[in-house]
Amino acid sequence: MRIATLALLVSLSAMADEPTEMYMPNDSGGYIVLTLEDCRVKTSDYPYRAYATESESGPALHEGCWTRFTDPEYDKFAESMVSTYWGPGLMASFRQRLFSPNKARWTDDKNPMTIRAPEVVVKPNT
Repeated sequence: MRIATLALLVSLSAMADEPTEMYMPNDSGGYIVLTLEDCRVKTSDYPYRAYATESESGPALHEGCWTRFTDPEYDKFAESMVSTYWGPGLMASFRQRLFSPNKARWTDDKNPMTIRAPEVVVKPNT
């Protein structure tokens, strides 16, 4: 599993060096960050650490965990997804391709100052 996850991080990067973190901008001006560190949340079954910031260079304010999955029943193209866990009942899934080894903001073509939010799939804990 760790090799497949590392392959996910490397496959998203055109860099010669392996990325240690992958970023997706959030609507609070920060990022959701995926790492290969061990998950720090004791109540999670997900293996890797995720964290979220609320500013461009802010500290990790929200600790979470993540894993990668493909759900052909959810996505007819069986696109790889990233599922994040932020605490009991707080999970979100994102398309893998939304994460990048570089910090970058999304913009709307008509208004370069706006952030275009990604598709978010929220699934309740079962």
